[in-house]
Amino acid sequence: MKKTYLLGAASFVAALFLAFTAIFYFQPIRNAHPLLIVFITLVLFGLLVYSRSFVHTVNGWTRAKKISLAIFMPLFTVLAGLSLLGDQQYLADNHWLVKTAVYLGLFLTTALVVLSIIKLLLSIQTPAGEQKVSPFYVLLYMLPMLGASLVMFIAFYPAAMTPDSLSQWEQSETKEFTNWHPVMFTWLIMFLRKIWDSPASLRCSKLLRWPWRWAIWVI
Repeated sequence: MKKTYLLGAASFVAALFLAFTAIFYFQPIRNAHPLLIVFITLVLFGLLVYSRSFVHTVNGWTRAKKISLAIFMPLFTVLAGLSLLGDQQYLADNHWLVKTAVYLGLFLTTALVVLSIIKLLLSIQTPAGEQKVSPFYVLLYMLPMLGASLVMFIAFYPAAMTPDSLSQWEQSETKEFTNWHPVMFTWLIMFLRKIWDSPASLRCSKLLRWPWRWAIWVI
């Protein structure tokens, strides 16, 4: 019982450290609202408790899986942290130990979140054999991708065209094909232009194609 309390206290202190450093990575910690600190601390504490048993799960893995995880985690956490890097002028006047703690805390927080997600995904039992899936679930899985695609479609209407896409659009107009681009795709553009003579027609075809692929792959 005493060991459980000590482990819980250690987890709470670790969660508090991660919360402070993760927040400090994005903004001065003195500007953070106390409720935000409390909320993130409790979330991280829950993730620490939840992922604690994941160590025993990893011990049962094959050597190849352990090596893959050992390579993936440092690379992903560091790259994710650097991709979230913003203007950190407020860190400039802090001691190098504080800066090291902030970066280390952010990387550890990212690793904790990723490990919790991995554990959650591994705990999901997938049914064996073919299953009859309701069209409602297909639509449900499709909606997030469809919504994101619609936002991109509206933001860049009728289309954000690159030199490659402009070249194919020109080929569909002049009927002078080259092997610089797949001719089948150029023919598809020609067909879609018969229906709607706008770059948006091609965007719509992609808009409807990817959500269905994603939904079917998930199901």
